Amino acid sequence: MKLKQRWIVGLVLICSTILFFQWREGAFLTLEGDLFLSGPVKEMPFVANLDSRKVYKVSLDGRFQAIPYYSIDDFNEIRLSEKSEIGDIYVAKHFKEKYYAVLLVQNGFVKELMRSSTEVVFPTLRDDGQNIVYFGRGEDNQYKYKLYRYNIQAKTSKRISNTPVVWWSRPIFGPDESVYFAALGNYSLSKSGIQDDIRVWEATIMKINKNGELQAIVSGMFPIWMENGKSLFYYDFVAKEIRIYDIRAKISKTISRETWVLSHPALSNNGKYLAFHEGVITGPSLKIRLYVMSVDGWNKREIFNSDVPLSSYNRSVSELLWGK
Repeated sequence: MKLKQRWIVGLVLICSTILFFQWREGAFLTLEGDLFLSGPVKEMPFVANLDSRKVYKVSLDGRFQAIPYYSIDDFNEIRLSEKSEIGDIYVAKHFKEKYYAVLLVQNGFVKELMRSSTEVVFPTLRDDGQNIVYFGRGEDNQYKYKLYRYNIQAKTSKRISNTPVVWWSRPIFGPDESVYFAALGNYSLSKSGIQDDIRVWEATIMKINKNGELQAIVSGMFPIWMENGKSLFYYDFVAKEIRIYDIRAKISKTISRETWVLSHPALSNNGKYLAFHEGVITGPSLKIRLYVMSVDGWNKREIFNSDVPLSSYNRSVSELLWGK
């Protein structure tokens, strides 16, 4: 091969390698729809100048734009819980009367669907618009949350499972009337240190049908439907892996290894990308990163990162939702 030809081949290989690594780092990712972030109360310390009472739209270059949603003069502790065809579901706390409210926002109008004297976590509205499932504190232990169902028309709430839940893992409705949620495994309350949290984070994704019958699906948390209910994304904390579980074949496939996922991931509208918070311990600090990753695990792009002292971390990170 002539010298000039070798030079051209070498240049092509170098350029191809550069493009490959740029592709792997998500340089060519595009967001379809909008990625929204809302913060837990008194948290989001890793995002500069963000207000935990507001909801933000996130861009791939790490910019945050507060979105106008409705008047919140009487509420604080605002969280965007769900974006559905019916409207946006928020949960908020009335700062004077101290009750929790689940609010439906449609075209700028606000409707109160539910109120509760105790905390409401991850309210999820069923397609029929008449039932909400959510996590609430159990009466037997203030640190344990249980699964409840609220009927909007009857204005009644009922505990549908006595199994303690992973309260930072969102419940989801199944293709039928069933509900999928993450149940706690070996439970212990950690007040100091990240290592103790490992025992708390052991979990099993459970299915509860309309008759209240429980079925263990797979060890893990953060379930997300894909392929029209044929499979589930989920996270195995013990293995530190993001996986896909085939419902029919009952087989799991790993798409990302050595990953410490801190919050429930969000799946893009087109089903191509996952957004999630990842944590890495660096000495006395926890580095929190927001990533967007292709569902096959090949492309992964960091949106932002920041350090949080381990002493102040309490598993509370901002919540993510993908919507239009």
